[in-house]
Amino acid sequence: MEATESLTKAKLYITDYLENYQVYYNHPERQKNEDENFLKVRFIIKMIAKESKLEVPSFITNCRTFDEAINELFNDRAETYMQINYVTRLFNEYIDYLEEQELDVKIIKVETEMPKELTFEHLMDALEKCDNRINGGDYSGAVTSAKTLVEGVCKEILHKFSDTIDDNKTDLPALFSRMREVELRPK
Repeated sequence: MEATESLTKAKLYITDYLENYQVYYNHPERQKNEDENFLKVRFIIKMIAKESKLEVPSFITNCRTFDEAINELFNDRAETYMQINYVTRLFNEYIDYLEEQELDVKIIKVETEMPKELTFEHLMDALEKCDNRINGGDYSGAVTSAKTLVEGVCKEILHKFSDTIDDNKTDLPALFSRMREVELRPK
């Protein structure tokens, strides 16, 4: 179970860091993997909390990196053993919930291709494709089609209203950031 493994791994990393803070702190080779796992854990905990009404601790809601979470736990000024017990109980509560409900949360990155041209007909075809996939029960395919359409519209706007476009930046947050910088007057 991917979600249970991610939660268990984060629990062990956090309690290990709390016990050995001076030994492990600021080791970049560990930090990247721990940050990636922490982001997964944040997502998992928030999703479970929404459904189960379990507590979401401040170090999960307020922090986006593993380092930030550790710093927040240390700024709490509680005794280290109390922090370790708190983290252990919290993660165990979520792990127990996943196991009892026989649930797993899997995070899937969706890769898409940009449309070659963006015309009204293309937009209507893409919308129809999304509708057909929804009606057929292919929800992930519908999301992928909709994402591709939005990315294509963003790229077309950037192409028409901006001097440059980085074709490697196809993720929506990067495209939205670029679009905020553009003045919408044709070049």
